[in-house]
Amino acid sequence: MRKFLQSAVFITSILVCLSGCGKVEQDIPVTIIKETEASVPSDTLAAESETAATTVPNEVNTRHLFQQLDDNVQVDAEVILPEKEAYSTYTLKMVDCDPDRLFAIFSPEGYGSYTLDDRRSLRYFESSGKKLVVRDDSISYSAYNIDLGDNPMQDVDTLMYYYTQEHPQTEPHDLSFMTVAAMEQVCDDVFSQLGIAFEPKLERCVTLTGQEIMDFQNELFGGSYDPEMGRTPTGLTSATDTCYLEFSFTYDGLPLLGSEEPGVASAVSMMPTPSVTATIMINADGIQKCDVYYPCTIAAESQPQAVLTPDEAVAALKDKYSLEIHTSSEVFSNVWLEYIPIATEDSVTLTPYWCFVSRSAWENSDETGGVNPEYANAQRFNAITGKDLTYGG
Repeated sequence: MRKFLQSAVFITSILVCLSGCGKVEQDIPVTIIKETEASVPSDTLAAESETAATTVPNEVNTRHLFQQLDDNVQVDAEVILPEKEAYSTYTLKMVDCDPDRLFAIFSPEGYGSYTLDDRRSLRYFESSGKKLVVRDDSISYSAYNIDLGDNPMQDVDTLMYYYTQEHPQTEPHDLSFMTVAAMEQVCDDVFSQLGIAFEPKLERCVTLTGQEIMDFQNELFGGSYDPEMGRTPTGLTSATDTCYLEFSFTYDGLPLLGSEEPGVASAVSMMPTPSVTATIMINADGIQKCDVYYPCTIAAESQPQAVLTPDEAVAALKDKYSLEIHTSSEVFSNVWLEYIPIATEDSVTLTPYWCFVSRSAWENSDETGGVNPEYANAQRFNAITGKDLTYGG
């Protein structure tokens, strides 16, 4: 077995041995129903907002808040209460991105010489086809280079992603070359070796045998492919057992901006704020792909500062909505505190924000009538200053 697999199996063995195993008149939120420390009911969160389910801890303090912001807008949410009353901001610094260091982490079985193309980003092309791309806010590695032509692993990557969308509740199973626990440990080791300051949180893990990949390809595209679905067609003739893992991150007990929540809306910037996430794909030959956004260390830390209470955060939201006219119904059903990396010209600062997520629907205007599917929207306010992130706060 390759050195990559030997290391993972050895680590897993050690771990096993060690473990042994209403409109209202008041201007403040009202109707505080409960405050309790318990698991958030998964069925409640799923029904109210699919986007929020993966951004909160398993064990949390919650408090129910209700307020009618105007005739069509209200807050009716289980607020995820933070553990503390004061939080620091953090200046971030990218981890050491020396190419030899990164190639050694992603390809411990060895790598050859490489060339550099730095026209748009730092792009390293290794002699056997491996590719490493370093940008200001991300690191991307693949054991194959699609710039050199089609590669089956690119189709596998596409199918594995689609599988997470079509079958999100499927439980992973061990594969021929490695157990699920060992695969997760491989990823944790990668994050540790990179030097990322944040704590990884596994969001999805899909394990498919080669035959299961082929069967899913047929399910998606077998004789009924519709280009309007927006999916990229694949054309695999064979596939090997593959594991696909998606991670979010937390820091100081708070979730970082994740991919399962609405993106950051901005009236002052054309560039979206990337989610702090990672995706890793593994087969018997090792890591085939790894994308990490904001692989950072902490360069500086501010003194802890008091953050807005949930009541004060809702007041900020009410102030914003009092200046707008809303004709469609909107209910903010999920509220939590999270860290968001805020980039300026010369620095990136991890800053706490209150996030309000709503889901709304509107009637079709055509003759068919009916209601369009719900869509998610988020409003975010700086938890220290109360300023609206949409306008640079």
